[in-house]
Amino acid sequence: MIEAEKIKLNEKILKGLRGFHKGLVEHGIIFRSKIKNQTFQETIEKELDDMDRFQKEIHRIKDPEIRDLTMALTEYACAFYKLVEKKGVENYKEVIEFLDKAYSNMDKALLKESEETRELTEALMRYIDCFNKLVEKKGISKYKETIDFVNRFYFEMDNKYYSELEGKPDDMRQLAEYLNEISRTSE
Repeated sequence: MIEAEKIKLNEKILKGLRGFHKGLVEHGIIFRSKIKNQTFQETIEKELDDMDRFQKEIHRIKDPEIRDLTMALTEYACAFYKLVEKKGVENYKEVIEFLDKAYSNMDKALLKESEETRELTEALMRYIDCFNKLVEKKGISKYKETIDFVNRFYFEMDNKYYSELEGKPDDMRQLAEYLNEISRTSE
């Protein structure tokens, strides 16, 4: 297991994680449940199934740093959904507050509270490591461009899936192949 004390999360990182967590619940679960007329549980199960299917296609992403970063992001999102599922979607604000407190203090006792929290922390560590490798590859002097690219990459990934591919045969294969097109634009 990766030791939690190796990460130092500053306020910008914590703010980004808060926004990501909030978006996963408010858009990924609550909003999608309403538009699909599903329960929160059904939506979480669908999201977890989609990400599991996507993880099986990530090998199609040619750029190794982008591939690893994308895998780490999906692992983190899955672990977060499992934690929210366990604690209850109606309690998501408390879950986010708990994670914010735990991450800001890197309180190992809090983070080891459950398997889902351990899984989440380990996925976060992998994501940070993968992101740092991408920044190193692109050059530290281009870190802002790298951040902009990663944000656009994730936006395009979600947009392509939910607006065009969801429910189609081979949707996840097509998504992974589409991500190669986006990845090439950053070179």
